[in-house]
Amino acid sequence: MNKLAQVDEKCFLFDTPYGRIIHAFAKGKIKEDEVTNFYSETLRELGWKELDRLKFFRDGEYLRVEIEDLKDGELGVYFSVRPSQNLDKINQ
Repeated sequence: MNKLAQVDEKCFLFDTPYGRIIHAFAKGKIKEDEVTNFYSETLRELGWKELDRLKFFRDGEYLRVEIEDLKDGELGVYFSVRPSQNLDKINQ
């Protein structure tokens, strides 16, 4: 999202025998509804199924987007992807 900037020191990727675990963080001066609408629409277009508000599933992976108010009118947006064996039935 062009109004958010990734904060590299708060991001990591870890591969496990069960799949990858990814944590990413971005921040910017943006409204919460802009973030919610953008990721709800964009991730659905990329094949993610929205299970609940900003909680998605695709191909055995679970993606969660969390929004936090920061100082100076900025929002922080956390992204986490992890394997999710329990949600495989939803994709069938």
